[in-house]
Amino acid sequence: DALTVEEVKKPLMDNFTFIEGIIPILTTFREEIESQHCLPGNDDVIGALKELSEFIYTPDQDPVESKMRQKIMRSLQVLELILQYILSNYDGDRENLRELDLCKTCYEVLNRYLEGDSRKNENYLARHIDFFLGQVCSDIDAEKVMIQMVEDNPVIVNKMAEEPHLQKIIEHFKTEKDSRFMDFLSNLCVCGGRPNPRVQRRILKKLNDIWEGIFYYIKHQDSKVFFKEPQSSTWEDATQICGQRANFLNAQLKLCANMCK
Repeated sequence: DALTVEEVKKPLMDNFTFIEGIIPILTTFREEIESQHCLPGNDDVIGALKELSEFIYTPDQDPVESKMRQKIMRSLQVLELILQYILSNYDGDRENLRELDLCKTCYEVLNRYLEGDSRKNENYLARHIDFFLGQVCSDIDAEKVMIQMVEDNPVIVNKMAEEPHLQKIIEHFKTEKDSRFMDFLSNLCVCGGRPNPRVQRRILKKLNDIWEGIFYYIKHQDSKVFFKEPQSSTWEDATQICGQRANFLNAQLKLCANMCK
């Protein structure tokens, strides 16, 4: 057999060394949890995960450099370690979710890994869609990862638009009334700038069953947009609201627009 020996350049070695150095911290901590021994402080683990999050992607970073670091994450199976940690701390009940801050930090890393519009990264994490779907509404920001995965990715969009995934999202939205679920549905309706009529019809049919009592009423009057909440009799100027209500209204308008494209 013929072998080719190539020099490994310093930037690649530095990237590999940094990410490899995170692995013992995650592995040791997971083993402590699984053995039910006294856990060390979380600050070191959270600090390491935040450093990793900043390292793998920043908006001003060279895209080639980001992809190299994300590829090393896949090769060293760091993402699997993070997923295993979340799983070991989640028992299906948000009230009993242990180490909440640490789980949220894990999702920060996953969300940062998906930055940069890489189909390979999205498809790699899409293998765990059922896992993420089971974690939504748990106050650990699994919703952000779900939204990132489906954005302009037709393969994942088509999968999430099927049952039982779509019905689960609708049920979560009905229960939680969280605007992020509307963002998710908006991304299903339009993918890569192109509308998906089949998905639009399916989502519209399901939303028709729960529309009353959830969505805001909206009207246009005197060159202004007004809205009122389902249980309210007062119309409010849409430009005067902020916070969660503003997020909900914006997400609702975006969803309606995407369903009509």
